[in-house]
Amino acid sequence: LYDVPGPNFVWAMDGHDKLKPFGSCLYCAIDAWSQKVLKLHVATNNNDPQ
Repeated sequence: LYDVPGPNFVWAMDGHDKLKPFGSCLYCAIDAWSQKVLKLHVATNNNDPQ
């Protein structure tokens, strides 16, 4: 655990490929102080197009 002095001081961001067999990838950003979801993005692909 860690102590955060206030909102928007630390955002925890992560991506999950567990849904890739179903054709989706999930990305999420959460404010560590309020624990509210700031961004939730579902994509059909996580590959960088070249």
